[in-house]
Amino acid sequence: MDTLTNLIEKHEVGDWCKRAAWVLVIINLFNFFLDFYSLFSQNNPFNSSNTSMLPSMVSQLLRLFLGNVSTTLFFFFILYAAGTILNHMIAKPEEEEEEEEEIEVEQEQMLPGQVQ
Repeated sequence: MDTLTNLIEKHEVGDWCKRAAWVLVIINLFNFFLDFYSLFSQNNPFNSSNTSMLPSMVSQLLRLFLGNVSTTLFFFFILYAAGTILNHMIAKPEEEEEEEEEIEVEQEQMLPGQVQ
């Protein structure tokens, strides 16, 4: 439990969530290119005399692409938002403490009767 608390306090969990979001995008792009390659290697419409396969292949590519894009974007935004929220929740109290200290120092430096 102490390890998780230390990772959260050092902003590492939020950063790892953001990195995982980008890794997810890269993996899904790689997956799409593999699907694209396998689709064209099995049925290459440019080498065959039958061009009626082209609309079918375009529809298959669109199905693959739109299916991958929607799930990839969903999980990317979930992970990235989780990382941002974690970093914001942890940074918020520290920033407030620093602002309060700065206000106290400014008030101590003011001369009696001086208005900001």
